[in-house]
Amino acid sequence: MESVAVALRDLRALRYDPPGHAKQGARRRTFQSALEQCEQFLAAARDAGYATRPVQLFYALSQASRALVAASPRIGNQAWRVSGHGLTANANAAAVADVAVTATKTGLFPSVAAALGIGCLVPGEPVALRELWPLLPESIRIPLTADALLPVLMFSQAGWPEATEFSDAKVCWIPGRVRDL
Repeated sequence: MESVAVALRDLRALRYDPPGHAKQGARRRTFQSALEQCEQFLAAARDAGYATRPVQLFYALSQASRALVAASPRIGNQAWRVSGHGLTANANAAAVADVAVTATKTGLFPSVAAALGIGCLVPGEPVALRELWPLLPESIRIPLTADALLPVLMFSQAGWPEATEFSDAKVCWIPGRVRDL
């Protein structure tokens, strides 16, 4: 819990001294208000019941994403004003694993990917949730299906999240199904 308090303190400090392209003008105002709303949604989630906590956390993440996009030097002066999620889902599937997720060309999801300089889902090409699930390292203990899909490796560093450099990695546990494949 102490690390959460430290993280919130650090986020609060960023509101007063924004990074990157959020140092002035409308980007600064967006960055500051988005971080403020992120913090308020996190506080609301802490006190919310289990039925509404995911909604509060979703909006906290959304506001943090908007702040990230506003500060990013990879996002142009016209493209940083983001609207929409940037993802759609066909929830009419028979099983959760078969829900199809599709990225759009614009919106928060592709903008955050661009701000971070990472690849995004191909816009317009649906991907089943069963294919995305193994990309979450934490999902290794909670499989979505019985399929033998290769999960991503989870790395950790000593002193995380306080440490600033990644010093070493140990492979401590490899699922039998991965070994067999």
